[in-house]
Amino acid sequence: MSMNAGIIELESFYEFVRQNPFARKRDRRVFVSYRQLVLKLMSDVPHDPGWYGWLQDHTPIYIGQAREGKTSSLNGRLRALLLDEYVAFWSSVDDMEELFAAKGEKYRPPLMKQNSNSIVWVAQPGCKQGTLDGIEHKLIWDLKPELNQDRRDYSDVELPAYVKVRLSMESAFNVSG
Repeated sequence: MSMNAGIIELESFYEFVRQNPFARKRDRRVFVSYRQLVLKLMSDVPHDPGWYGWLQDHTPIYIGQAREGKTSSLNGRLRALLLDEYVAFWSSVDDMEELFAAKGEKYRPPLMKQNSNSIVWVAQPGCKQGTLDGIEHKLIWDLKPELNQDRRDYSDVELPAYVKVRLSMESAFNVSG
């Protein structure tokens, strides 16, 4: 099975919010520009199933997956996350207490991703759901990302041989800058 992998560097999002610090109030013109930035950075991410990790200083803080049906594809899933969880970026320039008080739990997950540097993604065209689940669970168990700590014990999950050969978790998720 062929795999494709890449990195979305998040610095351009932080630069955008530094130039537009009050856009969290949903200024339509600013959000059109923000959406264009998201689409530009997503241009190399395929419309295939796979898994991804949010990183802070080269350390995975969240591991997720995109599959056919639930989240359509890596491109669709990551695009939706970047558009919906914009507060992760605006929190770097704006006091989010007022917004968090008004919206509550809705903004807890994105605020926990604040200060992320990059998103690493691995596409696996044609990958079956059981294999995707197993790989995601094994990555969570081995890498212990902070935001996945509510997951159960996956120590018994074995990565498929082709994944062991083609994907070193250290090289895919421990990206040096």
